[in-house]
Amino acid sequence: MQLKMGIAYLMLSVASYVAYGREVGSSLIAELEAMEQPGDGQDGWDRIALMRSHYEADERVRKSAIGCRTLAKEHRQVVFNATSKMDAYERDPVLLRRMRCLLRQMQRDGSASRRNHLQMHAAFVSRGRFNEANRLRIAKEMSVPLLPGIRGAKRHTRQVLWLDEEGHADRVTLPMSGWRIIALVHPYCSYSRKALVDIADSRALVGMQGYVQLVVPSGGVLPQHEIRSWNRAHPDMPLHSLQYSTLWAPLNLLQTPVFHLMHNGVRVDTSVGWTGTGEELLRLYRQIPRLVEGARQ
Repeated sequence: MQLKMGIAYLMLSVASYVAYGREVGSSLIAELEAMEQPGDGQDGWDRIALMRSHYEADERVRKSAIGCRTLAKEHRQVVFNATSKMDAYERDPVLLRRMRCLLRQMQRDGSASRRNHLQMHAAFVSRGRFNEANRLRIAKEMSVPLLPGIRGAKRHTRQVLWLDEEGHADRVTLPMSGWRIIALVHPYCSYSRKALVDIADSRALVGMQGYVQLVVPSGGVLPQHEIRSWNRAHPDMPLHSLQYSTLWAPLNLLQTPVFHLMHNGVRVDTSVGWTGTGEELLRLYRQIPRLVEGARQ
């Protein structure tokens, strides 16, 4: 049960990229898709590492790494789609540069498709590059939502986005001092939705609400409507969209719902999934020293 709950967002985030880019007859794509499936004793990080190793070992990928302009036209789609798949798991600047370069070449040779532009758009969205995503949307007349304009400076902190009602997003730094519980949830994950309702409404969880920070992991699609709707209904427990940076990397961003117990910005423990009783969250809450229960640090 917990396995199914844990991998819900992982599969969703990949689908948002790959649904547009499945390459019929591409053995590389088929091999990577087969490696996505959970194996005995193999966690998500292990699978991603094996996928990346397999991807980098492909001769066409190696040639594109040397210079994508020299890659034969017939190989560009395969490498672009495989790179998009890996980019759904890893926010590696190398992958984004490769996608940019390959897309330019495909645009020049006339092979760039609508789905290729959707994949590029998703890569921009996942990194919070909303201006670039919007420019691509306009240039290619894409049927995707307009993304909010981001205000505020980037800082080397764990930043999130607060979406207002006027179509803007403000960069906000999550407080890191004292004890916190970062709840990684996603509106498109049914277990996350159940967790959100329980956290907000359950009498058994009332005491911990002041410790919880609700965060939507970054992905190829921004659930703007759902985030704003939640925040209108729960102004005291706002839902923020994660702004990816290396400071987020140590946390499990591949699954939802996931709860990280933090002390002064350092992860102490993690709980995965939601059974409906809130035990996953209660187990973390019980570890917070009783002395700070009445006055959160």
